[in-house]
Amino acid sequence: MAGVVGVTLTASCAARLLHINALARRLIISCQRGRTGRLSGAMRNITEAAMNTRAAFLGACLFALAPVALIPAGPALAQGPSPLVGTWQLVSFEAESQATGAREPARGAHPGGYIAFTPEGRMLVLITNEGRTAPANDQDRAALFLSMVAYAGPYTTDASSWTTRVDVAANPALVGTEQRRSFRLDGNLLQESTDVMQWAAHPERGPVRFLITYRRVDR
Repeated sequence: MAGVVGVTLTASCAARLLHINALARRLIISCQRGRTGRLSGAMRNITEAAMNTRAAFLGACLFALAPVALIPAGPALAQGPSPLVGTWQLVSFEAESQATGAREPARGAHPGGYIAFTPEGRMLVLITNEGRTAPANDQDRAALFLSMVAYAGPYTTDASSWTTRVDVAANPALVGTEQRRSFRLDGNLLQESTDVMQWAAHPERGPVRFLITYRRVDR
């Protein structure tokens, strides 16, 4: 809105100034030619008045435009939605050894889960191990807690990574942390990778990174 007002005022000022300039030129030429000696002094007075009017009008235009100039400009181009926006279904969850490069399923051959990115900038993920069953006792319930990942929060993204500021999670230790993930898109596949870390379930494997693949869900 501010841009429209500024353009309108600028065009109006320019038109009025051109008109006043043209009038002043005609008056100056008339004075220089001295068409009538008796009127030369009067013409000069009129010319000075026109010039003063032009200066006053210019000052008024600048005063009117000053508030517009102080309004912060918006972004030059609106950014489009992130290519991550949408819902993705888990395909595989692998651990890659940094010592050998070997990969193995980290949550079974057929884990379940989804990750979703909203246009409003929130991410939600739920991943479960293969072979989970309903618990019969507290020990089973504790095992189920260890066989899942679930957290959510606002995210930011660039061309090759996203970072989630976790504000809710199945594991409270994640709340308040920033979870950074690298990613690559390949058609309808989203390939996520973590930073190198110790595999808590298998520390004997040494440093690993986790490679998670999802497929976009149309509906």
